[in-house]
Amino acid sequence: MLGLHSLQDFELLALLLETGTKAEDVLTMSMRILREKGGLYSLLMLSYSEMSTYGIKKAKIYRLLTIGEIIRRLPLWSPTRISSLTDFYYTYRSCFFGGKKERVLGVQVDSKGRVLDVVVFGTGTDDRVSISSEAIYNLNLQSDTFGLILCHNHPSGSIVPSQADDQATSMVAEAMRSKKIYFIDSIIFGHDSYFSYRRCKKECLESKKSVDG
Repeated sequence: MLGLHSLQDFELLALLLETGTKAEDVLTMSMRILREKGGLYSLLMLSYSEMSTYGIKKAKIYRLLTIGEIIRRLPLWSPTRISSLTDFYYTYRSCFFGGKKERVLGVQVDSKGRVLDVVVFGTGTDDRVSISSEAIYNLNLQSDTFGLILCHNHPSGSIVPSQADDQATSMVAEAMRSKKIYFIDSIIFGHDSYFSYRRCKKECLESKKSVDG
């Protein structure tokens, strides 16, 4: 017998909803909702009033809201090894799940990619967050820290970096250089994808000029 991991997203949603409406069976309803909302991730970010417009019954709405809240409450840090950017994205995606405000994290890893510590540098508004140079320079580094990965979310879902993102990344790069810590990457989390400065804007990671952001 195949397990839940073999089911498609609309089939998983159908299991949670259990029943459809007079106009739609539960599978058709599930496919429609996910098609209109762009997937499970976007669906679970909706509010009660937003979900109610899709014909979902009250008890099922609370079931979905509960699942979303559980995901948001999952531990921020778990001992794991980061082997790639994609691996990092899917490991830490839940840290920003449903977030309505920008949030900045710093992930310390050793030379083998094992996570040593995760630090929250700040939480901002829906379209910006500030990282103080003092917080970066006073970062308590673990004895085995080899590198740092900076990451933050864009609640809008866009992964296009702003000028402020560039400035903050350059500032952190300078701070890590002074501490002789490898600045592995600065990553922006969108809803379904991510932006890597290492891949797309490497000059900000290697800038030798300190910029306050």
